[in-house]
Amino acid sequence: TGRWRQMDSRSSDMRYDDVSALYCDAGNGFLIVGYATHGIDIYDANDDEWRHMDRNSGLAANDVRRIAVVGDREQIWVASDEGVTVSAGADSAFYDTGNSPLTANRIGALAADANGVMWLGGEGALYRVQDEDWTVYTADEVQGDFPAKLITALAFAPDGSLWLGSSDAEICRFDVEQGRCADFFAGEEGMAAGPLTNLAVDTGSRVYYTTAGNGYAVYDGGTWRSFAVRNPQLIGNRVKALATAADGTLWAATEAGVQQLVAGEPPRMFDAANGGP
Repeated sequence: TGRWRQMDSRSSDMRYDDVSALYCDAGNGFLIVGYATHGIDIYDANDDEWRHMDRNSGLAANDVRRIAVVGDREQIWVASDEGVTVSAGADSAFYDTGNSPLTANRIGALAADANGVMWLGGEGALYRVQDEDWTVYTADEVQGDFPAKLITALAFAPDGSLWLGSSDAEICRFDVEQGRCADFFAGEEGMAAGPLTNLAVDTGSRVYYTTAGNGYAVYDGGTWRSFAVRNPQLIGNRVKALATAADGTLWAATEAGVQQLVAGEPPRMFDAANGGP
């Protein structure tokens, strides 16, 4: 409708409010809401019905970190800190380090490809799961560079390649046919420092990733650029004196030196290193 509507447990049939993950499929008309400690809600927009799942009704754990879906809910994958639940109709399966190739129960990302193959991001590991067949990719097994930290984001590009992002903002364009990183970026000029929180690829194959505190970065196929809120205008918090000039310039004297502030221009600083007193 072009308008915002707030949905919570008071204004809708959502069960809880501690939302930690969302998965929306507008084409098939459903929304899955994951909760930090209460499992998931599944909203069917076609029937306007809500269904809840938790540890008592098919999930192995109530803490939800990531959600991914194959097709029109043929498989619903739910990642928690205890492993992964796969709900398929009335049946559910649970995978952890005890009954699968997972080297750690914590999963940082999930993504399904166009063929219904599920990809999982783990601690320095990428997992490909098709039916009951698992393929594991790690730095020890993959030729060339590979993320060493927890993979916290997965996204498919229009060309079918899979982009990975680790918590340390290591970015990999993973060639699913060759089983290696065709491109690998870490600490490049223009990249935002981690922790990386999510990653996306648009229709123009531009790659975006967000961070927990350092803004976001964009890769256009040739260069990286990062965007963040500007640093505070004042360089010191102990302001000894303020004065304004006739032209509107503001002068501030702080413990770090004297600063000249002009609207619309970068601040200038005067201290002992550059000609100040």
